[in-house]
Amino acid sequence: MELKEYQQKTLDALKNFLTEAKVIGCAEAFAKHRDAPSYPREYSPLPSLDDAPYICLRLPTGGGKTLLGACSIRVAATALGKDYPLVLWLVPSDVIRQQTLKLLRDPTKFYRQELDAKFKGQVNVFDVTEFRQLRPQDLEQSLNIFVATFQSFRVEDRDGRKVYQSNEFLEPCFRNISRQDYFKDDATGGWKSFGNLIAYLRPLIIVDEAHNNSTKLSLKVMQDLRPSAVIEFTATPDENNSNILYQVSAQELKAEAMIKLPIILRESLSWEAAIDEAVQKRTALETLANREAEYIRPIVLFQAENRNGEANVEAVKKYLIDGAKVPANQIAVATGERRELDGVNLSARDCPIRYVITVQALKEGWDCPFAYVFCSLAKVHSSTAAEQFLGRVLRMPNVTPRSAPALNKAYAFAVVNEWHKAAAKLRDNLVDMGFEKEEAKYAIQQTLIYKDEDNRNKSLSALYDENFAPAQDKSPSARGVKFEIPMLCLDFGDRIEVAERLAFLPTKWRLTGKYDTALPNFRRDVEAQVYEFDVAGHKVTEKYIGDGAANLFHGETNWTHAELIGWFADR
Repeated sequence: MELKEYQQKTLDALKNFLTEAKVIGCAEAFAKHRDAPSYPREYSPLPSLDDAPYICLRLPTGGGKTLLGACSIRVAATALGKDYPLVLWLVPSDVIRQQTLKLLRDPTKFYRQELDAKFKGQVNVFDVTEFRQLRPQDLEQSLNIFVATFQSFRVEDRDGRKVYQSNEFLEPCFRNISRQDYFKDDATGGWKSFGNLIAYLRPLIIVDEAHNNSTKLSLKVMQDLRPSAVIEFTATPDENNSNILYQVSAQELKAEAMIKLPIILRESLSWEAAIDEAVQKRTALETLANREAEYIRPIVLFQAENRNGEANVEAVKKYLIDGAKVPANQIAVATGERRELDGVNLSARDCPIRYVITVQALKEGWDCPFAYVFCSLAKVHSSTAAEQFLGRVLRMPNVTPRSAPALNKAYAFAVVNEWHKAAAKLRDNLVDMGFEKEEAKYAIQQTLIYKDEDNRNKSLSALYDENFAPAQDKSPSARGVKFEIPMLCLDFGDRIEVAERLAFLPTKWRLTGKYDTALPNFRRDVEAQVYEFDVAGHKVTEKYIGDGAANLFHGETNWTHAELIGWFADR
């Protein structure tokens, strides 16, 4: 596996900075090699640790931060002149901790292969609770990576107190180490603890999702650990505390097929209509996916309302089964009480699941590139939850562009009270996910497609203005179009004649009575609004496509003939 171009450029920037920081100092090296024009230019060192390089690498969601974290260990070890550094890999939660451990321990993953190649297979990956397994020879002959949360080193937390408790299993590691002024004593006065050992060895610290740990308390934790260098990875840096050395744009991720873009957003006024649209889109995508060389089974993520809401989990599942005619075995519910995804391999060919219903964001670390469609059925949701859901549908399966253009896009369906509300929120969510430079918030370009007086498509680009609307189209009669209706004819093979009622209808034929005109399960948003979100350079672009009527049927649907006739009647 080869690194993507933007990944290699990121590592090159890190290498150049770390190499020169040893010679000319961190501040001067930062000023010389910094390539992050959206962020502050001044370098801010860790308190009392001016000699420790402290920088942040900014990558949008889906950029492969864990992979770059593993590769940065190789780069930092060489630049810092350490054969086998002790690495402390800090993550924001226990779920991410378990996921990171699994990736770094798996010899079939590129993460681990990268480390084994550099350190000749002498690599140990520990959970922070496994520090008792550390041996003196490991410190001299192996790369040792400890994966932990910040809470593990906060003295006021229970886990933090364990880390700073003197432990007899670590006695051999302290054999040639004398007591230092910066050591922390435990309640009994002992000082041979894992926390003190790390501080003495001056670890390389990797911080995943650094924006979650930018508080003064987190900075105090890093200061106590006396790192030799700190490398942060995040999509949304805290520019007040982090030194952003290098930034990657979403355009670069798109060019490397790391993420699905653009995002097609469709707004609906009813949750039932949103479900219908999401089901149709997924069905159409699976038809296209069946023609691809690699196996893909597109999945819809439904964000339902809480138990008291109309579009709650049970209502959504019932409508999927009864209204959209989805087989029950294709639906999974993932909530606090129901964990129907636990132990399920969604990428397996024999897995039937195509629809996942949840309320809050799926658990951290949940990753399934088959997720193509996000459908939010609640009219009010937190921005954080929306960002997490969007992140689930952006990753490209196997980081490979597809032959069908529709499979290179992501799709979002949202229920709104007013038009344009979901579009504005989605744009803000993308910004919060690191998909736009900070100053671009004030320069969003929106492209509107409209008809001129000769019924020709025209486009108008302008800075974003929520009150802007294009001129209304003239009606056909105002344009002088003659209203004509074709006559119904019958083809008799050798001749065509104008149809007469008596020629093809029985004398007692009636439309009412024999044919049921009620369509209890049919709902259609004939005025649904459709938007396309993409990236151009460092900016998020937004294009209004229209009401979507021309592209209403994406492929095979589960509609009956009566429901189709009902739709035509509405038009």
